Amino acid sequence: MEVRKLLSRWWFVALVSLAIGIPATLLVLSLAWRSVIPSMLSEGPSAYRLLFMISFFMIYAGYLISFICLFLTFGPRHVINGGRFLGPDDLVRAGYQVARRKGSFDVRVAKYSVLRIYEGERTFRCLPTSTALWALVIVFMSGQLVVFAFPIILYVHNRCWKGLEAVIVEEGGSSAHDERDVADMVEDSLMGAYLLAREAANIKRSAFHDHVIIIVVFALASWVALLALSVQDIVGDRSFQWLGLGTLLIAVVAITGALILQKRSMEEVKREERWAERLLSAIRKEDGVGSPIELLLCACNEVPRWLAVQRKGIWFREPGKTLLIFILLYLGVSAVLQYNSIWWGFLLFGLICLAIGTFLFLKHIISAGFESRDMVREWDRRISEMDSLLEPGQER
Repeated sequence: MEVRKLLSRWWFVALVSLAIGIPATLLVLSLAWRSVIPSMLSEGPSAYRLLFMISFFMIYAGYLISFICLFLTFGPRHVINGGRFLGPDDLVRAGYQVARRKGSFDVRVAKYSVLRIYEGERTFRCLPTSTALWALVIVFMSGQLVVFAFPIILYVHNRCWKGLEAVIVEEGGSSAHDERDVADMVEDSLMGAYLLAREAANIKRSAFHDHVIIIVVFALASWVALLALSVQDIVGDRSFQWLGLGTLLIAVVAITGALILQKRSMEEVKREERWAERLLSAIRKEDGVGSPIELLLCACNEVPRWLAVQRKGIWFREPGKTLLIFILLYLGVSAVLQYNSIWWGFLLFGLICLAIGTFLFLKHIISAGFESRDMVREWDRRISEMDSLLEPGQER
């Protein structure tokens, strides 16, 4: 039942990325080098020229190799040769974290790896978790450190394929019932509510991490501005007093803000996790849970909030697309800002990246709105169907 494909091997993806990325980088630099290299380095010491050339090559090779690896790992759909995927219900009972999508569902098979399984098919995709996604975003923004995106992508890809076997079973008869009773309806609704609660908790936790990153970025930007304002005191008077006080103030404000944010966010995360644990206990029919119908009726009051959280977390539900949009917009803005000082070709490249990134950004927002609307309709239909079976005088 093992999927035998070259793209499933991390070493093959690595070799292809290197084989395409390194020659492409050399070709681009050979064509644009005279426009790229600063004039002062063309006549400077050979050691400086060599250091600049190595640094420049590492940056551009890192971007090209990482982009190629990104498309080879997270882009294509893969097909299993035999067996079938476990359903979302079975995966939840087995202890996996599952999130439903329109026509698919995500299964977390490792700490930083997710399998997106397409319902009614034997296809899947490898994707990063939100934590791995933000790690890639930070690395892509760091310039010289972009080469570290390459091993991160390969690690996520490798863990996805290692976790694949556990979610595949042999072909068997369908366990679906021709007619569904109230118990089936309640169990399906409990499962749907559990998935919404679990995803709401994950989205709120990811949102907390995002806000902490924003606080850190603002703190670093404030410190850089403080350092620029303190240069005269440091150079002229050799006094570090204002720099030290300002650094202390920035650190106190940033840490205090992060702690306040953590307290508020973790309370919301724990509330959603408690709901998810109660619903999962009812699905597994554990002792001391109480009436499943009563629990479901209470959960129905929370569903609108969970759906609202899910609608706001569109960027975490599609990590591959989010990363692609970020990279395109980041490259587009950087190329447009630098083309005057480096190479005129960056202007055309930047405009193309901005156009594609903006198109995908708008398409993603519109698609998420339609998906959220469909999920609300599906939940309303499920509850209405169950209510009709609970009405007096209704028989199957």
